[in-house]
Amino acid sequence: MAIPLLTFPERRLHDQRWVIDAAIVIIVAGTITWEYVMKPIVAESGSAYSEATVALGYPLLDLVLLTTLVATLFASGGRFSARALVLTAAAAAQVITDAVYTYAVTTVGYDNVGNPLELGWIAAYLLLAICFVLPSDARARSSSARPSLVGLVLPYAAGLPLGALLIAGAVEGRPSMVLLSGAVAVVALVGSRQFLTLRDNLSLLIQAANYDSLTGMANRRLFEEDAGRHLRRHRDAGGAALVLLGLDDLKAVNDSLGHRAGDEVITKVAQVLSEFFSSGARPARLGGDEFTVLLQGADIGEAEAVARRLLETLRRRPVVIEGRIIPITASAGIALRPEHGTTLGELLGHADLAMDEAKTAGGNDVRVYDPGRGGQALSESRLLWKQRIGEALERDLFVLYGQPIVELASGQTREYEILLRLPDDEGQLMAPGAFLGVAERFGLIHGIDRWVLRQAIRLIATHQRQGSDIRLAVNLSGKAFEDSDLLHFVEDELRSAAIDPAQLTLEVTETAAIADLDRALKFIRSLRRLGCRFALDDFGVGFSSLHHLKHLPVDYLKIDGSFIRQLPYDAVDQQLVQGIVALARALGRQTIAEFVQDEETVRLLREFGVEYGQGFYLGRPEPVAMLPAGDRLSAKAA
Repeated sequence: MAIPLLTFPERRLHDQRWVIDAAIVIIVAGTITWEYVMKPIVAESGSAYSEATVALGYPLLDLVLLTTLVATLFASGGRFSARALVLTAAAAAQVITDAVYTYAVTTVGYDNVGNPLELGWIAAYLLLAICFVLPSDARARSSSARPSLVGLVLPYAAGLPLGALLIAGAVEGRPSMVLLSGAVAVVALVGSRQFLTLRDNLSLLIQAANYDSLTGMANRRLFEEDAGRHLRRHRDAGGAALVLLGLDDLKAVNDSLGHRAGDEVITKVAQVLSEFFSSGARPARLGGDEFTVLLQGADIGEAEAVARRLLETLRRRPVVIEGRIIPITASAGIALRPEHGTTLGELLGHADLAMDEAKTAGGNDVRVYDPGRGGQALSESRLLWKQRIGEALERDLFVLYGQPIVELASGQTREYEILLRLPDDEGQLMAPGAFLGVAERFGLIHGIDRWVLRQAIRLIATHQRQGSDIRLAVNLSGKAFEDSDLLHFVEDELRSAAIDPAQLTLEVTETAAIADLDRALKFIRSLRRLGCRFALDDFGVGFSSLHHLKHLPVDYLKIDGSFIRQLPYDAVDQQLVQGIVALARALGRQTIAEFVQDEETVRLLREFGVEYGQGFYLGRPEPVAMLPAGDRLSAKAA
């Protein structure tokens, strides 16, 4: 029984299933070996019944011991920690000593007084004792939340031979009370294990529904349930303050170090919050980089003081990632009940507006909601934008413009980049910067990605039917790789439109591709196998690892416009652009320069070896309906 407890130390207090599994293996192995090995030998032995039983019991129980050890270690996934190795040594000492003892008893006899063989058992028990004081393996603890398939099947598979032998004996008219007793015990243990499994599964479902998987904190659902219940129960019993906390510049951490680093920051913040509110109020993670807490009975002064102490605590607890010290700053918004609202929805909305005000002011600050500062108007404006974007997606109200991308060597237009616009109430076209942030906040950005992709593919198909040679490239949003079904969507649209996939070029930003590299690689490789092309947009501003960049199978590097605007006048930009061109050639990629504004820039780009250029000097955007037939086309959702 000690074997599963020692091999799975993190389960010792709260999961009895491994103990039950060990008991099942022991009962099955012991019952079968007694019935078919020990009992016949004892019956035919000339020795005393008790003496023969004891002598044979040692090696047969060792068989049970080894069976349990092997099965348990195998179920653990082969994690042979120091504890497991010492446990194996203890079992080996026990088995060897028992084998020598059995040989001595059955041949020359055994003298109990001062026999050196006793040292073997002492060594086995000492090693077993050492196992209990050795520290457990942290990696095993973190990865043992789910037992392996072997661990799940083991108790049932172990009982099958016993059941088969019992049935076979009954059919042959030789029922065995030993096998029957063992089978009854195994059925009882399996039933107990099923009950524990059902209990644990229900607990896991409750945990997943109410707690954040990354931090272990209460999630939005549980917070809204608890806070809403409290506000209703204490409607007339004093005020409360809702503090909403949003991290500053978490996107920069994700973009430069990857989402795993961002997760470490979020986990650290959750730890600080849990320690800060160790009693009384219970903080929750609403999602992303936002946390909240309801302070019962707090007035404006108390709530603001608590929020400022919390921000200072976070600032003093930076995170160290890959040798870099990442400071943690946050912005906090406060809404009071009943001054700013009586329902949880009102308090959250107003605290969100106050938090945005703190971020706009530079971050690392606290703001209390003030209706006089236009917060209500801002809230209504956001909801209006959400409604407007949703309506544009449903009714195809977005407008696509095309801007030429020119081959610098020949001066000919090879393709167009299509820019997304949204008409306002007066019919004026708004650039994406006015509405994409709202689309991301309300979860509409994936719909915009898909709308532009669908329109681009249909536009290719339309020109194809007219005999035009057209190629489109769609620039996806930074959230595109979070859309798990986007790959299948593109494949289905291409198949439905029956176009040549080589006519479609997809553009992804450098930071988005590196931040979610695994998904990006799967997405890019899958569509390139179909024939699509890829461009890495905004290249040069993401500080990507060259190792990662080397493995991104893109066709073009689009040099960010920040390196092009002042190219004729900035020697540093000139050196950087030449370096990017050299890198692109080494990787087998072509280059496209954005924001080309004059002839001198074109001359330098040609001199440096840049293949394509784009900018007002080379061509202004115009509606896609006015694009010359026969030219190639590209589309961008930005």
